[in-house]
Amino acid sequence: MSNFNYIPEEIVTDILQRLSSKSLIRFRCVCKSWRDLIGSSNFARSHLNRNVARRSNRYLYAYHQSSIDEPEHCQYSLFSTETFEPCLNLRHPLWTREKLRIYGSSNGLVCISDEKLHPNSRICIWNPSIWKSRTLPNIETHLSDISTTHLSFGFHPELNDYIVVRIVHPYMGSPGVEVYTLSTNSWKSIRVTPPWLNFNRIYSTAAFLKGTAYWTAKTGSEYKIVAFDAGSEEFQELMVPKKNSFTALLVCEESLCVFQYEWERLEWSGEWTIDSWIMKEQSLNKVDSSSLGKSGCNFPLSSSIDNELLIAYMDIDIRDEHRVVVTEMALYNIESKQLNRTGIRLKRLRDRGFDGGAYIESLVLLSD
Repeated sequence: MSNFNYIPEEIVTDILQRLSSKSLIRFRCVCKSWRDLIGSSNFARSHLNRNVARRSNRYLYAYHQSSIDEPEHCQYSLFSTETFEPCLNLRHPLWTREKLRIYGSSNGLVCISDEKLHPNSRICIWNPSIWKSRTLPNIETHLSDISTTHLSFGFHPELNDYIVVRIVHPYMGSPGVEVYTLSTNSWKSIRVTPPWLNFNRIYSTAAFLKGTAYWTAKTGSEYKIVAFDAGSEEFQELMVPKKNSFTALLVCEESLCVFQYEWERLEWSGEWTIDSWIMKEQSLNKVDSSSLGKSGCNFPLSSSIDNELLIAYMDIDIRDEHRVVVTEMALYNIESKQLNRTGIRLKRLRDRGFDGGAYIESLVLLSD
């Protein structure tokens, strides 16, 4: 009878790897061997790799209007990628009164901080699917008269580590750059910065790809892309095709995508386009000019899913003979040029931007 009931360990492991993070957290209580298995770093890595390969246990996240009847009631939530129904409301893990904002998502982790960043804002790396978080140490900044603070977050495959890059930009002079690594739970200040790293504005549009943080910066009326490799600690300045066109960044199918807008095209009266480029071998190759329909400023969000761009799609809603502009998350297929509206109503954050992206479940941070 004991032989009949015995299931080989590799089969048990294979079965458990197919389950959601929420179920695995519960199943740790079954027995000690399951607790040790599910809590191991090898199992967490295999579980994540399976989700990525099979495109399972994935969601969309968005800062949205959570109630149609209460327009001011807004929050972050996870949504189904199939039905676009809300699956989980995201509440600040530190239980603070501050509104949170997501500053990057990677392998089931999100980097969050205050909606309005300031030099003393607490930063947290959070896995909402298992409700585990790591609060980062405070940073002592040596800059005064800070204008803006910017965060970028992602995974560095060569270092096998999660990285947070913080940029503090003074009103005058070059930005200060600090790098946090999850494995050491510590910050490192980048003392040597190139002389050209001096911009009068850094935008929240950013991307993190293969250990390199990219962000949009502006000098006078000209836009540029700044790249920082967290491993080599080297900076690079990338020139954009059209210097005076607003530039947005996101990661699409493991490549950096650059989008540029001609502001004179942003009119309600007709169709307009976004020119897009893909970074290959440190050079930008134009993909096409994509028409996104007769509406306002359709804006690419922080990531893509299945070769579809996540965009903030604006439309006109007629209510009681009044024109109301509504913005919802939509998926734009790059190849077929088809637009799939989700019904997820986005709301502006304090800096008047919209936020949303892709999220995948994992067990990262479970063993902390």
